[in-house]
Amino acid sequence: MIKSKNELSVEVYDEKKMRTDILVEIEKNIINLEMNRTYYEGLFEKNSAYHQKLMVEQYKSGEEYDIKKVIQINFDNFKEFKSKETIIKFEMRTEDGKDIEKSYGELYHVNLVKLKRIWYNKEERKSLTKFEKKLLMLCISNKKALEEITEGDESLMKVKKNLEKISDNERILGLYDVELARDYEERCRKKAHEKKEKELKEKEETIKEKEDKIKEKEQNLETKEQNLQNKEQNLQNKEQN
Repeated sequence: MIKSKNELSVEVYDEKKMRTDILVEIEKNIINLEMNRTYYEGLFEKNSAYHQKLMVEQYKSGEEYDIKKVIQINFDNFKEFKSKETIIKFEMRTEDGKDIEKSYGELYHVNLVKLKRIWYNKEERKSLTKFEKKLLMLCISNKKALEEITEGDESLMKVKKNLEKISDNERILGLYDVELARDYEERCRKKAHEKKEKELKEKEETIKEKEDKIKEKEQNLETKEQNLQNKEQNLQNKEQN
């Protein structure tokens, strides 16, 4: 079941300003699906804010005996983690890893870049499972490629049709205001740009400082060399005398 914003009993928003990320409720689970197209500093913090807000809203609603597990799935169109797995699960554990804090919910990151790399390699694409193909369909907009992925498979063709419906349906609402999210993203990008400029400036200053030190050493060597030449000349003059 896809839940719209007003069904979550939260603050009132103008529907035209809502983003179309998908919120799904299945039995005792609330699943928030986030598509992360590009990485920028602050992106994962923003994703976590949506995850945590979903948890908080359940307690605000007063249904304290019907608390559902919140599962967040981030579809990343970039590679950020070292893991080679396509689906990476994160959960809150004790330092020794023996105990899990289940109340926090579950968090997944799906590496779409890996799937695309496999698909565009004609030899490797044969190894893709049906489930991986379904994930792949979330990040490929090329119609010809989608036709190739779904060719001869009725279940995949149904997924394709459903994705097309979701893309065209303006009434499927996300959890946050687009303008606020866009403003947040712009501020994060600006901050990242300023940080990069600062790092470049510091790097330039470090390089200049090293260059100055090298120049100073070269001048000292030249001075020492000249002094040695002078001493040699003095010795020669003394020997001649």
